[in-house]
Amino acid sequence: MASNVSFGVLGPVEAWAWDQPLHLGTPQQRAVLAVILLNEGRVTSTDEIVEALWDGEPPAGATKTVRTYVSRLRAVLEPAGAAIETAAGGYLLRTSPQTLDLARFHTLVTAPVGDRTEQARQALKLFRGEPLAGLTGAWAETQRARLTYLRAAALETRFAAELDSGHHTDVIAEITGAIKEFPFRERLRELHILALYQSGLRAEAFAAYRTVLELLDDELGVAPMPELQQLHQRMLEGDPTLTPAQQLPAPEAEPRQLPPQTPAFVGREALVAELTGLLRSPDKPVLIGIEGLAGTGKTALAVHVSTLVRDDYPDGQIFIDLGGSGDRPIDPATALQHLISHFGVQEGAVPPQTSCRTQLWRNLLAQRRVLVVLDDAASSAQVELLLPDSPGSAAIITGWRRLDGIPGLHTTTVGVFPPDEAWRFLEQSTQAGRLSRDPQPVNRLIALFSGHPAALGIVAGSLAADPRTTAADAERRFRHEFGDGGDFAEVERLIRRPYTQLQPGTQQAIRLLAGLDLRDMSLDTVAHALDVSHNRARHLMTQLREVHLVEENGPGRYRLLDLIRFTCRRWSLESDEQRTRDAVLRRTAGYFATMSALATSGTFTPSPLALDMGPAARAWLQAESRNAGMIVAQAATHERDRRGTPQRSRS
Repeated sequence: MASNVSFGVLGPVEAWAWDQPLHLGTPQQRAVLAVILLNEGRVTSTDEIVEALWDGEPPAGATKTVRTYVSRLRAVLEPAGAAIETAAGGYLLRTSPQTLDLARFHTLVTAPVGDRTEQARQALKLFRGEPLAGLTGAWAETQRARLTYLRAAALETRFAAELDSGHHTDVIAEITGAIKEFPFRERLRELHILALYQSGLRAEAFAAYRTVLELLDDELGVAPMPELQQLHQRMLEGDPTLTPAQQLPAPEAEPRQLPPQTPAFVGREALVAELTGLLRSPDKPVLIGIEGLAGTGKTALAVHVSTLVRDDYPDGQIFIDLGGSGDRPIDPATALQHLISHFGVQEGAVPPQTSCRTQLWRNLLAQRRVLVVLDDAASSAQVELLLPDSPGSAAIITGWRRLDGIPGLHTTTVGVFPPDEAWRFLEQSTQAGRLSRDPQPVNRLIALFSGHPAALGIVAGSLAADPRTTAADAERRFRHEFGDGGDFAEVERLIRRPYTQLQPGTQQAIRLLAGLDLRDMSLDTVAHALDVSHNRARHLMTQLREVHLVEENGPGRYRLLDLIRFTCRRWSLESDEQRTRDAVLRRTAGYFATMSALATSGTFTPSPLALDMGPAARAWLQAESRNAGMIVAQAATHERDRRGTPQRSRS
């Protein structure tokens, strides 16, 4: 089962569910969790836990005490979807780089390709203080020393990469601080001496070498490692390869790269006012994220807002398509080269290292007021290095995924048009008064496509292409091509991209839920329909909401747009067996029938929480009565169709 819980050992032992800290109990319980976590997905024996907790001198009943601690941890973790499994005489907690900070650290520092400086920097950010803070005993001290060693090695990797990138002067102070923490790490001493030498501080470099020479001799009675002695000899010889390349000057330019506005941009007035207000008062870097399902007008909104405020950013406006909706999104290094080129830097003058490109890009933005539109982002990680970090500049990021983990990001979700804005959108593409002569087909078209801007754009294009086409003609055509199961590839592409990013189980979940005639659904409904736990139901709906395939229209309630429902229902017919679809409908109808009977009989107790019968029953009926009627009718129709029984006419 996928987990919503993340764990941390590179600091106090902690766990978070949905970004909220979990109460893990006493230091002993935290120690048990730490022992299991530090095995990183391997089975931890009970004996290993006992040894760690009591330093080889366990009390009577130690094994029973361990079981008690594990039971208490399970009570905290399992409601959020994390399971401590019993396996092979011990315990297993499955982790990954996404759920455990130590695993993420290993992934970053051992990655075979990528920007070494940035990877090491990100790895070091995972430390939240002293590893295993708050835990005592021999085992905790041994593990703390091991984790601290890993941090020291990552510092050395990062400083070496910074020197390779020409940032020798920038890191002198940081290396000096690291030496105070790790005085006997000779690699740190070597990097410190090299940074001083490359910064032109040659006397200081030789003095630093004498310091480490005396320290090692006085404290340990040993000579410096060969690499440190060789560096000293190269400095004495004036080795020219130790001299760094000169930094590139930043040329002057004022790029104007915004694409033309969408001619038929309508609506979103309150959102436009909010975003322009943010962009016109930048006392710090303004970062705006615009999320939503493909085709809802995120790019059009970003360009419209950017055009309105372009005079507030006189030093440049840049637009870049990051290709997040395609199979090969642009990598940060390539995107940086593209951005830098807009300021007149020639391709051959752009440094090859990503970290150097990031530094040059931010140097170009310093003391400037520049607006950058990063369109169609694949993830937060793709844009992190592209963001301005100085006051006066701003970035607008669009994407169909949720943009998490960017500090200071103001996020807004662009949804479908409400009916009045959908009308205005269609009317701008047709002759004045043409649609109002026959409004009902227009209303039905808007409902058919859930007010989705791109889908309505297809309708508008059809009406504009042939003035003789009436709204009723368009409704008949599109209802046949889309609503009745025809092949409407233009609309289907809007949904398929986020759908293909989901795990197979989540894909099937939305297909099967789309087959139910429900206006919305609670987690209880989802759990019964799919025959899963509430935790699993919550996880599924969270995954679907993150890619905007469902909307949360109230606490714990979710809605599928008809546009998505019709498409996923057709995919279910193609992919899911009839008996699977039948079982979902049967379970859902049974759930509503049972709950309705209980609610009206005076013996109602909703799941999963027990409430007072009267108010609980009324609340459930108020929320679900319409859904109950719809699903029971659907089930009855399905049963008649299955048996071939004609519907009785009413006299």
